[in-house]
Amino acid sequence: GHKQAQSGLKAAQEQAKSTERITRLQIEASLIASSRQQWVDALRLELAQFLAEISRMRMVMQNEEPDVVSVREWFTVLARSHAQIELMLDRDEETHVVLSRHLTEHLELVVQGEDIPAAHAMALIITAGKDVFTREAERIQQVAQQGVSGLFHAPRGATAGVAR
Repeated sequence: GHKQAQSGLKAAQEQAKSTERITRLQIEASLIASSRQQWVDALRLELAQFLAEISRMRMVMQNEEPDVVSVREWFTVLARSHAQIELMLDRDEETHVVLSRHLTEHLELVVQGEDIPAAHAMALIITAGKDVFTREAERIQQVAQQGVSGLFHAPRGATAGVAR
């Protein structure tokens, strides 16, 4: 009886530890998913502001001669917005690299005063942005389905020789 009780107690303790670990992983996964969603929302807002400023700048420049102060202010706003977006992007992610390239190319053309088809340039940026958001939505869903353990894997061979 005594050994059986100890064995039962040990099994209950193991189960409690396992439940605690699973709960902790689920909470961490939820926090990561929430954090990623906040990042996506912030990037979406910053990208929309960047595109709106470029559109506003184009319209004014096509319809009138803006004063130097206004142009400087626009360039400052665009440069800040562009920098903010760049700081949010991951250079190791292909979709982020494509978005960055389109933003930078478009900004350089606007700053140089090039007459480029606005709709085409905007469409490239929007499409690249949607690709980033789609990829991030997949990641958020992956985190929610698999939990944190599904995101972080030991390198191949890192667990070799470890007793299981």
